[in-house]
Order: sequence, then structure tokens, then C-alpha cells
Amino acid sequence: MLALLGLAQSQPISYNEVPVVEWNADDTLDLIDYSTVLSWTSGFSSKGSRWPQIDSIEERLRRHPSVHQVQASVGINGTIRIQIDQRDPLLRLMDSLGHQLYLDKSKHLMPALVGIPARLPVVTGLPNLSRLKSDTLLLQDLMELANSLYADPFWWIFSDQISVNSTQGFVLTPKIGKHQIILGSTLHLPGKLKKLKLFYTKGLHPADWNLYSIIDGRYQGQIVCQPAAYMPLPTLQPADSLPRTDSILSIQNPI
Repeated sequence: MLALLGLAQSQPISYNEVPVVEWNADDTLDLIDYSTVLSWTSGFSSKGSRWPQIDSIEERLRRHPSVHQVQASVGINGTIRIQIDQRDPLLRLMDSLGHQLYLDKSKHLMPALVGIPARLPVVTGLPNLSRLKSDTLLLQDLMELANSLYADPFWWIFSDQISVNSTQGFVLTPKIGKHQIILGSTLHLPGKLKKLKLFYTKGLHPADWNLYSIIDGRYQGQIVCQPAAYMPLPTLQPADSLPRTDSILSIQNPI
């Protein structure tokens, strides 16, 4: 059988040098398009080859930063088939120099390729991304926040931008309304998000979302709202310093 296989690969065959490319049905973003796949693999399926270089096609495409897994094959009808599983980014990271990276579900950093936009929450206020490594505490906190937002359709649809502030921690900018949501650190994050979601869905009418400039969820058992017409807020102890998670929803409105 090995001899027959070797003989078959040594003989000229008739095959379609333009491959059929298939993407994972669960992929929601086009991080690598058809023309890119062709340009990356054209040298391994040209007419000059007696047999398509399947292993080389797979190895080449695995080097693309947006590809998670790839499998190539040649059918009995001579069709080259390439199946691609793209990476699944959660956040678009941006530093003060304008550099951008995607952070995917496996905490993998990859370039945010120009011309292929992804509608994801944008993270700003970051240090130089060229120095950001996957084992840093900041990236771990971002992963925890991103996974928490992604797990709840309300927050995933609602979130537009995440700012990293040295004094306030994570600050969320929603897609609707002219205010910001202060989350602080990721300590007690599930309780904060649950409390804030109740506030938006049960305690605040959408027509009133523009009445406030800041909605602060850092405090134990309460939400502090700063009106759009600025008024100093009382100094309260952040929930991050308390031993128990948020459990009670009570709305404190300084108006």
C-alpha cells in the first residue's frame, strides 16, 4: 500500500489548483478572507506541482495570527479543500500610540489587521501594547471582565468601550446614554454587574439615562449616580475593600 501511495503521488494528476475554502460555522468575524488564503497558499497548489503540498498549506496558514486551526485535503475529484477555524476575539486593545491588538477567548494577543473591522468593545488607557504580555495581572483582569460581559447578552450588547483608569479602575462606556459606568477592580465583579443590571432594567427608565454623567457601582449595596450637571459626591468606602460581595440593590441618587 505504501508503494502504491508513493507511486500515485509521483504521477501527474488532474486537480483544481484553486482551493475551496470553508470557515467554521461558529465564526462571527471575517479575520482572514478568501483572497488572503489564496495568496498565502498559492505556491503550494500551483500547476508546477505533481501533488498539492497539503502539509505545507496547513503549516503556512497556521502562521497567520487570526487562524486557530486549519485542515487541508484533496478529494478524489481533485478538489483542494481548506477548512479554517478562526480565533475568536473578545476585545480590541488600543494604546496611546495608536497600536491595536485583539484579545481572544484563549488570552491570545493578535494584530488587529487593518481593513477588517471587528465590532468589539474597545479598551483604552493601556500602556504600550508591545510590552504587554499574556501573563500580566492587567491582562488577567481584562479577561475576567471580558468573559463576564460576554456571558451576559445584556452587557455584551450594551458595552462599547472600556477605559483603564489609574484611580477608578475599569470604566465602562455604554452604547446608549451619555454617561460612564465605574466598575473599579474585578473584585466582586459578578455582584457589581448583577446590581447594575437590575438598576438599568428595573430602577432606571431608558429616557433618564442621559440625566447622569457617572453611574458608580463600586460601593457595597448601593449605586451612586452623579447628575450631568456636576455636583460633588460624598466619600464612600469602595466595595473593593469590603470582605463580602454586593448583595442588596439600593439606589442612592444625590439629586
